[in-house]
Amino acid sequence: MVTMKRRAAGGFTLMELLIVVIIIGILATLALPQFSRVIDQSREAEAVNMIGSILNAELLYYQENLRYTTATAELAIGIPVMRDWSGPTGTVSGNAIGFTSTGSLHTHATHIVTGTIDNTGAKTIAATGRL
Repeated sequence: MVTMKRRAAGGFTLMELLIVVIIIGILATLALPQFSRVIDQSREAEAVNMIGSILNAELLYYQENLRYTTATAELAIGIPVMRDWSGPTGTVSGNAIGFTSTGSLHTHATHIVTGTIDNTGAKTIAATGRL
């Protein structure tokens, strides 16, 4: 009588490993564009938050000095260096001030975050090209 040797039940076959690698590749292909979009959204949210902080500091600066400043160093707040974003750049017009930050994101679109304080002290923050 011929007896067949049983294979040790301790590992995976090459076919099983190949199927797992293919599934991981498909999932990575689907997830990568979504991941880039989420990164872009977080960077834009960071820019909106930065402009809001600058505007709040401007209101405090105005109360102490009765004028606005475009020099962010005078505002006594830390402005983070944001990758792929320029600015913020400030402009004073009469009794109003505005700050703009521009970013080029993974989607290769230009996003602009603008914050203004008008002559009544009302703050406005807007983002163009929102994700």
